Amino acid sequence: MNTPDRLPLKSPTNILFRTVKADFRKLLPMVGKASINAVLLKWEDLAKDGVDIADKLGVKQDEGELAWLWVSRSLLQAILRLCKQQEKLLPSSLDFENLTARLNQVLESDNLGLDNEFYQRPDQHSLTKILQSCFTEWLAANQAKAESITEISKHFKQYFIFNLHQEAKTNSATYQPIEWRTKQLNEKAGETEKAWLKYGLWLQEQVDEPLFGVEDFSLRKIYIPLRAYVIREKQNQPKHQEKEYERVVMDLHSAIRDWLQQEDKRDSLRIICGGPGCGKSSFTKMLAAELLERGDRVLLIPLHEIDPTQPQENALDQYIKKFRITPPNPLNSEHSQNRLLLIFDGLDELAMQGKLATEVARDFLDKVKNDLRGWNQTGLTIQVLISGRELVIQHLGEA
Repeated sequence: MNTPDRLPLKSPTNILFRTVKADFRKLLPMVGKASINAVLLKWEDLAKDGVDIADKLGVKQDEGELAWLWVSRSLLQAILRLCKQQEKLLPSSLDFENLTARLNQVLESDNLGLDNEFYQRPDQHSLTKILQSCFTEWLAANQAKAESITEISKHFKQYFIFNLHQEAKTNSATYQPIEWRTKQLNEKAGETEKAWLKYGLWLQEQVDEPLFGVEDFSLRKIYIPLRAYVIREKQNQPKHQEKEYERVVMDLHSAIRDWLQQEDKRDSLRIICGGPGCGKSSFTKMLAAELLERGDRVLLIPLHEIDPTQPQENALDQYIKKFRITPPNPLNSEHSQNRLLLIFDGLDELAMQGKLATEVARDFLDKVKNDLRGWNQTGLTIQVLISGRELVIQHLGEA
C-alpha cells in the first residue's frame, strides 16, 4: 500500500493525463466573451457541487483522472480569482472559450505528470511554468497591456499553489482515492505563500463587506481617496530672515506609494495624523488591501490589539496567535521577507489607555525608530506607517 511519503515513479498512475476523457470546458459552465464577475459567479456555483463534480464530468475513480480534476479545478479557480483581483488591469471582456481551448491543448499532453518535484517545489515545476505561460499568452491574445500582463502573471504561481491546497481540502471526499497524493504537496514549502495569499483575500473581504448590514454598501464602494498635506520650509528664503513654512497638498495614496518605491532606508517611517472620523483607519485598510492585491508584503496591526511595551517580534507573535488570520510572523528570521510594510493603525488609542499613555505612545515611537535602524542595516527591508489623531501626535512631538 502506498503511503504519503512514497511515490511509485514507475507506476502508470504517475502519468497525469494518460486516458483522460473529461473536457476542461465542462469545468466552466459559461464561456465566450463575458465579464469576470459573471464567469466567477457561475464558477462559484459549480464549486459548491464538490462531491458530485467528478460524476458530472465523467471522471472515474481513476488516480490519473482524479489528478487531472484536482489540477484543472485548482487552475481555473486560480485564474478566475486572479483576474478578479486584477480586474482594473484587464479589458472589459475576456474570451474564456479561448482560455479553455488553450488549457485543453496543454493538458492533453502525455508528457505532463505529478512527480516528487511537483510535490516538493510546485512553484518550480515544469507543469506550473507551462500553465503560467499559457495564461500569459491568453492575456496577450485578449489585448491586455504588456505592463498589465507582467503585473498579473507574476502572481500566478502563488494563486495556483494556494488553490491546489484549497481544492484538496474543500472537496476531500472527491479526491479520497488520491488523498495520499494530495497530502504530499509540501505544506511547509508553500505555507508562507499560502498564508500571505489567504491574509490578502481576507482583507479584500473586509473592504468588500456590507456596512451596517446594507448590501452593495461596502468600504470599497463608498471610500473617497484622501488628500493630505505636509508642512515644508519655503524655498529660496533669505539666510538671515526668520524661516517661513508652507503646506503642500497631495493625494495621500500617491504620496505613500511614491515613498514606498523610493526604498530609502534613511526614510523608512511615515506618520499620518488627522482628526477623528477623517478616514485614517479606512485609508490604512484600503492601502493594505491594495498592496496585498499587488503581491506586496503588508501587515496591518490595530495598535489597541497589541502590547506596545513588548519587543515588536513578541507583540506580533501574540497578535498572530490571537487572530490566526495573519501569515507567520515576518519579523521572525525563519519567515523574514525581502520587503515588508508594517502599518500600525491608531496611535491615539495607545494614548487613551491610562495616565501614562502619552509616555507609552512616545516610547513606542522611539522603539519603532530604533528597530528600523536595526532591521535596515544591510539595506531597506522594512518600512513602517503609523496613523493617529493630530492632537495626540502633536503632543508627543512637544513632549
